[in-house]
Amino acid sequence: MKELEKLLPGKKGILFVYDALRIGGCERVITVLAKSFASKGIPVTILMIKKDIIEFDVPENVTVKTFKDYPQKILKSVEGLSIYLKLQWSKLANKVLALHKPWQDKYKDTLEARAGMWRIYSRYCGFMKACFDDYKEYIVISFMDNPNFATLLTSKHCSNTVIVSERSHPDRDDIQIYFRKYRNKLYSRADLCVFQLDGARTYFPARVQSKSVVIENPITQVLPEPHKGPRRKEIITFCRLDDVQKNLTGLINAFEKIHERFPEYNLAIYGKGAHQDYLQEHINSLKLSNRVELRPYDSKVHDIVKDAAMFVSFANYEGLSNSMLEAMAIGMPVICSDCPPGGARLMITHGENGLLVPVGDEEKLSEAMVYMLTHPEEAEAMGIKAANIRNRCDPEAISEKWLQAIKSTLTKVDNI
Repeated sequence: MKELEKLLPGKKGILFVYDALRIGGCERVITVLAKSFASKGIPVTILMIKKDIIEFDVPENVTVKTFKDYPQKILKSVEGLSIYLKLQWSKLANKVLALHKPWQDKYKDTLEARAGMWRIYSRYCGFMKACFDDYKEYIVISFMDNPNFATLLTSKHCSNTVIVSERSHPDRDDIQIYFRKYRNKLYSRADLCVFQLDGARTYFPARVQSKSVVIENPITQVLPEPHKGPRRKEIITFCRLDDVQKNLTGLINAFEKIHERFPEYNLAIYGKGAHQDYLQEHINSLKLSNRVELRPYDSKVHDIVKDAAMFVSFANYEGLSNSMLEAMAIGMPVICSDCPPGGARLMITHGENGLLVPVGDEEKLSEAMVYMLTHPEEAEAMGIKAANIRNRCDPEAISEKWLQAIKSTLTKVDNI
């Protein structure tokens, strides 16, 4: 108990909040941190607010809760009723706007964004409040946009210390203007905001930046040692099959430009996601089905791919890519797009421990792949240097940064 008081003054544990524990980078960070915190004697619970799905090995000393554990679906208060009425009003207003195109062009995005916000509130706030009340002496740590929104909206009714973590590119195209404004307002309510990159923090107003900290991602502790020796004639990537963010069609197109010159090489994409069928159709349309393969994600993917020729990430935007970090940590030659808000640029020094290419430039990507394949000694040297990332992103070092940030935040809250 005394040790816990040193680690979390005045608190009894940590409650992580996220959609579900699917295979993904953010989910991996949560489980790595949960394992590290629990090993230090800190009680840890993970609340999954959207799906009852667990695709990671959760340590036995970490509790998992889902929305099914809290049957209260509606916040029973005047504010809860007010939010419900606002949702109905937004739905009606959008129907009215549909009758007059100039109004629709001017106001539809704002009303749809508002309706989305009210839906988040009405869908999650009731059962989340019940959970927060059960864990009222825990620190709540939420990850990503929707869980962060739901957590901060719910926290108005609770006494928890709340930390939110921004994990992606905050200025990406799919975030509507109204959501951006409301996100800034909500994030200023948090006791602490954790960013992966300073480049992401700068998108937010001063009132958010003033209560924020930048902490890199931890690398999973179960990675194999870097491969030594000849490499398999395969180019690989592993990620969620989300073509809007990951630009996997661009990667396939770049490979198509070089496959005749290197007929012995294949491209393998490990993962699953909403765009799997679309990507397979694209592969078929280029007549590459015998050269490009979509493979299911495997929990031992690092052991499978460690001797491949190279890892490539061609994302349009990315926080601090876990797959990039893990590929570097196992000594693979790595090519990444220099995408916002700057995670690849932070970790890769072009020509020393990997190669950077402009976002969306398929020609430059194909040239980079050709360079790696025609300069195997230089590629191997880059992989060796890339493996040094293990020390920088060691899980224990990263979890210690989190604990220091949490303790500092608790001190500030107590002094208010």
